[in-house]
Amino acid sequence: MPPTIVLVHGAFAESSSWDRVIDPLFLIGEDDRIIPPELQRYMAERAGSKRTVLVEGASHAICVSQPEATARLVLEAAASLRAVV
Repeated sequence: MPPTIVLVHGAFAESSSWDRVIDPLFLIGEDDRIIPPELQRYMAERAGSKRTVLVEGASHAICVSQPEATARLVLEAAASLRAVV
């Protein structure tokens, strides 16, 4: 059974509209004190992540603590989009 996708505010879904468009990507904050990086790696593997990136010096709020690295990785992901069939 595929892992359930956890959405914002505790909502759950069995699939997403983007799961056929972009491969799963996980950004892990090296200095995350909320969710240990090892646990995030496990969650990424369980979710079928095609790419997992440990962002050096990033906290749990990666886009706040390391905005340039976050933006770069999002742009890379966007550039890799494949056509929706």
